[in-house]
Amino acid sequence: MRQPDGILLGWPAVAEQTAIAAGMARYWRYCERFVADRLAEPRDDFTSDHARVHLDDPEALSVDEIVGVIYGLSFAGHETTTNLTTNAVRRLLEHRDQWKALCADPTLVQGAVEEVLRFASTSASARRWLGWKSASCWSCSPGTHRTSDWCPTST
Repeated sequence: MRQPDGILLGWPAVAEQTAIAAGMARYWRYCERFVADRLAEPRDDFTSDHARVHLDDPEALSVDEIVGVIYGLSFAGHETTTNLTTNAVRRLLEHRDQWKALCADPTLVQGAVEEVLRFASTSASARRWLGWKSASCWSCSPGTHRTSDWCPTST
């Protein structure tokens, strides 16, 4: 269901799901043409490296497997990067003190990225566990977590 502001809540309607599936099929066919081009004329790139493996030994790596890798990686890289950026901006806007701390000390950025990945996963099926004793979690009191604890307020 789409809200007036365009935000999607719940599952898309059947017609919208059909349109999404058709777009994904078009993109799969694009990936097939892209891989075929690299098979015909390999270049110095990731796809051509896979094409050369197939050309040397078609049993080692099929064309469909190459297409699947290209299709999957292009979605995965795009989705996780945009989701991480969006989640980080959102969380930092919700916690202006953290934004100001990052602006004042850019060495905190790596830890902030790790915290966003842990607290607001870039993928609905992926969760990250806190792998060190946290000095401060955005939603909990300082020192709340022990190594490998899951933040109780992030679920």
